[in-house]
Amino acid sequence: MPTRASLTRATLPSLIGGLLLLAVATWFAYGGVRASLASRALVEHTLEVQVAIGELRSAVQRAESAQRGQLLTGEDRYGEPYRDARQSAQAAHDRLRLLTVDNPKQQAALDRLQPLMTAKFAEMDRTLELEQAGKADEALAIVRTDNGLRQLIEIRDILNGMRATEDELLRQRSGMATVDTHKAFVATAIAALGILVLGGAAVVAVARSQRALRDTNAGLEEEVERRTADLREANEEVQRFAYIVSHDLRSPLVNVMGFASELDASRQDLAIALRDAPDPMAAKVREIDGQIAESIAFIRAATTKMDRLINAILRLSREGRRAFGNEKIDMNQLIDAQLRAVEHQVKETDASIQVSGLPPIFGDRLALEQVFGNLIDNAIKYRDPTRKLSIEIAGRAQGDRVVYEVRDTGRGIAPEDRERVFELFRRAGAQTQPGEGIGLAHVRAMVRRMEGSIDLQSEPGAGTTFIVDLPRQAGRVAGRAE
Repeated sequence: MPTRASLTRATLPSLIGGLLLLAVATWFAYGGVRASLASRALVEHTLEVQVAIGELRSAVQRAESAQRGQLLTGEDRYGEPYRDARQSAQAAHDRLRLLTVDNPKQQAALDRLQPLMTAKFAEMDRTLELEQAGKADEALAIVRTDNGLRQLIEIRDILNGMRATEDELLRQRSGMATVDTHKAFVATAIAALGILVLGGAAVVAVARSQRALRDTNAGLEEEVERRTADLREANEEVQRFAYIVSHDLRSPLVNVMGFASELDASRQDLAIALRDAPDPMAAKVREIDGQIAESIAFIRAATTKMDRLINAILRLSREGRRAFGNEKIDMNQLIDAQLRAVEHQVKETDASIQVSGLPPIFGDRLALEQVFGNLIDNAIKYRDPTRKLSIEIAGRAQGDRVVYEVRDTGRGIAPEDRERVFELFRRAGAQTQPGEGIGLAHVRAMVRRMEGSIDLQSEPGAGTTFIVDLPRQAGRVAGRAE
């Protein structure tokens, strides 16, 4: 009758080989996933540059429209939009300068663009000054020289060239992301094959041990049966993973996490098998096993984080494809419902909440609930523990638009973080609350789908005001965008 030691000597090499093969395959799978994420980050960066280019072009056009509006009508109400557009144009230019710091071609285009913008805005400033001084004829004479038009055409040509450059980069980087994702999938499939081979070898080894030691060790037989059941359940899980095939990162991630668990289970089988193994071999295997355990912990931590991020992106994607409704919404009732949902948190923090008369709006109820529910929840979560929290929700109608404000006396947001808080997976300030950094990014996405805007005013140590500007017919606007 074979002994446990002889069985160990017979099966140990195959188990070690299988573990090493699985470790190598898993490492390559993880590397593929990292490469895929890096490629997708480049794609996102290119899209961000394209957005900044569009914002700059839009700001210049808005500034010129406001200038012409004031020159034609003589009304001062165009002054504020002009100044806002002028400031937005410079901010977009500065942002492009930072985003394209690694692209000499785009930096050269910005070098040509800056003096044109300076000259264009100088001319517009001069015409507005003349108009305000009662010299409208002189202002119009400057406009009729068409010098400003030529500058505007040159600005547009430069921006169009920059957009074309980014379009080509987007095409190249999207291709790289697709290739890297495919490589990650192939590497994961290899890891899956290693799991199946290793699992089969483990089952055979356990079966042999059970038959050989049944008459001498009843306790070991019970252990082997339990382990066999564990392996059967794990193999069923591997089979379920094998049927999950998709073109995104979820399939490789799910497989890698499942295979890491299977590898951990096989390590336990190996530990049992090593009880009577010769000391030199056992020590070497334990050393390898320790390295594998460290790798498993690293893989699990990385894939768990990636899975959370992918789930967040999927939630945003599903919401982005949802058709918006269009109904008249009493905003006072909607806010009241959101406050009831956080009533226990308000009582726990002894916060005070004041809601002024809010104008109604036509829109999508779920989207508005998500927007204002998130803003209220953030105000409560990021309160200043050194003073009582006060929240004020107000609104006003402005022509065909409505503006809602959510003010709090929380801990505030630093100036350098005021744009970052709206970016996906970005968080600002001390991280005292759990989260993935998608709340305000989701809020901005919802507001933009309704052709609105969201901005904030904040002072660290004093509080924050979120300003949501929406069209009165937000639901109809979103419906057209579908």
